[in-house]
Amino acid sequence: PATAVFSVMGYSGTMWNGMTLPLPMAMFGMPGCDLLAAPEVIEYLGPSSAFGVASWPLLIPVNPALVGAEFYQQALVFAPAANAAGLILSNGGHGRIGS
Repeated sequence: PATAVFSVMGYSGTMWNGMTLPLPMAMFGMPGCDLLAAPEVIEYLGPSSAFGVASWPLLIPVNPALVGAEFYQQALVFAPAANAAGLILSNGGHGRIGS
């Protein structure tokens, strides 16, 4: 609860920067965590609530050209006692914009 939360979002769930996803994060001190979304956009969401909940608003413009576009998301959370990096990654999400 009350820890910093970041959103990770990208347009691929299979490749990022020449590397295949999921990318095991053990080499960065995060054993058991995998990067599942290409981190093309990282945004600070603020601290989680006292109940460990964070809000993740995602505004999608009204634009017919976006229909069918896919995106991948994951949360990055500060957790100092969890591992050497003090960070954990959530499960991933996959979205498709509809009309």
